[in-house]
Amino acid sequence: MNPYLIAQLRAAEAAALEALDGMPGSAEKAHRLIARVLHSAEAAQQGARCAAPTCTDTVEYSGIGRPALYCSRRCRDRAAYAAKRQQRDSE
Repeated sequence: MNPYLIAQLRAAEAAALEALDGMPGSAEKAHRLIARVLHSAEAAQQGARCAAPTCTDTVEYSGIGRPALYCSRRCRDRAAYAAKRQQRDSE
């Protein structure tokens, strides 16, 4: 298994244990980490799909470093803006 995926799974496990202990915000952190691991695992298995909610493009993996989550800088920026707006609205 990919060492990057293993490291992500360990971080997700630690966040899940924190959530079980009732630490504030740890359930959301665990969910975010698990979603990232799943996305990376899917990318490793098949052609990855861009992580931007409105994009259906695929992400090409060059085989070097960790796989990209977004097909372009535009998608990455849009997803970051949406996440920031969602966080601000939930406060």
